[in-house]
Amino acid sequence: MITKATPPSRNTANDDSLLGFITLALMKDLQNTDDMLPAKVIAYDRVTNRASVQPLIVMVNTNNEQIPRAQISSIPVLQLGGGGFVLSFPLNTGDLGWIKANDRDISLFLTSLAQSPPNTIRKHTFQDAIFIPDTMFKSVTINEEDADNAVIQSLDGTCRIAISNGSVKITAPEIIFDSPATSCTGSFETGTNPAYPDIVKFNPHV
Repeated sequence: MITKATPPSRNTANDDSLLGFITLALMKDLQNTDDMLPAKVIAYDRVTNRASVQPLIVMVNTNNEQIPRAQISSIPVLQLGGGGFVLSFPLNTGDLGWIKANDRDISLFLTSLAQSPPNTIRKHTFQDAIFIPDTMFKSVTINEEDADNAVIQSLDGTCRIAISNGSVKITAPEIIFDSPATSCTGSFETGTNPAYPDIVKFNPHV
């Protein structure tokens, strides 16, 4: 009976040399240093903007056993924003992204959002991570006419805002204006879209 050899925890070519010893020491140190891994959302609270995530790269021991990493609870989710504005997304269970570890303990900072010392001596650990949502893992349908445009859209492209150098185009089955006052500078025309005969379509003209 042939059994698969157990992988060593070191490169045996580094044995019996000072360089090999230093290389092994550095490698072992890196094994205990968290940096960045893909992860999926287990739960998300949009009010607090915190997520619980499952890292998706398992650990492998010298017996070839795959050991799942522990779930990481209640870590901040990246929201792009500034100047009183924010871009926010409704994360769902199973959504994918990245966990990124901070250099130091950020627990006191998360409480005060001000300059703070680290609360513990821990460094580069996923206990102090943030979650970065990312749709690069999913198929996104970009309309051919938007090949050179900046786009905010649903994954299938049925709802989208396309920004080009000369125009902004909004495409959706329904557009709702909820405002006490709406102004239009310049001319406009109304028409009907055969696909949605009961919805008014506005075509701005320069």
